[in-house]
Amino acid sequence: MRVKENRVRLSQKQQKHLKKLTRKGVVSARKVNRARVLLLSDEARASGRKSDPEIADILDISAATVFRTRQRFCQEGLEEALTEKARSGRPKEVRGLAKAKITALTCSQAPAGREVAGPCACWPIKGSNWRM
Repeated sequence: MRVKENRVRLSQKQQKHLKKLTRKGVVSARKVNRARVLLLSDEARASGRKSDPEIADILDISAATVFRTRQRFCQEGLEEALTEKARSGRPKEVRGLAKAKITALTCSQAPAGREVAGPCACWPIKGSNWRM
């Protein structure tokens, strides 16, 4: 039998904080789920800790999410386990003045000779003297 790593042992203060989070109405669903994962994983629970598959089934989340939450708690602490890490992704290409120009152009009248069809007037920018 494999020895369980990333054992969760919550202090009374941590338990109280997590229970409070799960009862608030203004916390994100992901954060509430992470708090519930830690509460169910706590080895000091009166009814004993739940296994990863049991927690995943109870909370309707993946077992990998349960594992990662426990792992982050053990390696980085309570607050880091509850908060989301920044996600990598493609940054927005259109910002500031360029965004304002695009908004102004799309909200303006269609060029002469173009018909407006439906709720949206669409025309190519190629013929305009607008530059980004």
